[in-house]
Amino acid sequence: GDFTDRGPDGIGVIDLVMRLSAEAAAAGGYCKALMGNHELLLIGAKRFADTPVNSGAGTATFQAAWLLNGGQKTDMERLQDVHLQWMSRLDAVVEEDGHLLMHSDTTAYLDYGSTIEDVNDTITAILTRNDADECWDLFRKLTKRFAFRDEG
Repeated sequence: GDFTDRGPDGIGVIDLVMRLSAEAAAAGGYCKALMGNHELLLIGAKRFADTPVNSGAGTATFQAAWLLNGGQKTDMERLQDVHLQWMSRLDAVVEEDGHLLMHSDTTAYLDYGSTIEDVNDTITAILTRNDADECWDLFRKLTKRFAFRDEG
């Protein structure tokens, strides 16, 4: 995750990962990408722009949060439906060789299900429903961090 907002060509990065995934699948392998908070922001900024959402501390917008977090106007200009569809279907959590992989070190994923499949299906459904407040809540929860940091 976090293919955008940290460099000059986030859409180029998404195109590269999409191409690598297709090439790997054609060769009998796979290239797996996970949903990150910057993908959620980009999806929200495109779909909801300046629509006010309840941030828990007042109102906010995906557009303002996206720009505040490094959103690049050239990425928004180049963003196409194929990118939105691909990002909206990214898994949030996967298990690989006995390891649990997720973008953010938070237990908030458990708010969306008790199994990997349930979590991913619920998040995909939220993005499909296209409800600004529900998507904002998802973004907010998946940006919590340090749940697994050792305090000792």
